[in-house]
Amino acid sequence: MQKCDLLYLNLSFIEQHYSEDISIEDISSFCGLNRSYFSKLFRDNMGCPPQEFLIGVRLAKAAELMCSSSAPNFFSWQSSTANASSTPQTMA
Repeated sequence: MQKCDLLYLNLSFIEQHYSEDISIEDISSFCGLNRSYFSKLFRDNMGCPPQEFLIGVRLAKAAELMCSSSAPNFFSWQSSTANASSTPQTMA
C-alpha cells in the first residue's frame, strides 16, 4: 500500500472516530503501522503531528456545533448576561 493510501485511510479513521477516546496508537494500528513510523509519515506529509491534527479536527467540529442553529447559543446568552451586569444600578 502506498503512503498516500495509508494517510487517506488514517484521515478517514480520524474523521469517523474523532469524538471517541482514540489515541495515536489506535490510529496507527488501524493500518498496521508502527506508532513512530506513522507519526513521522504523518508529520512529513501533513505538516503537523497527528495529535495536533486530531485536536484540530475536534476543535473544528466543536466550532461547527456551536455555530449550528440547532445548538444553544452560549455566546448570545453570555453577551446578554454581561450587558445586564454592566448596566449601572442606581440606589434609591
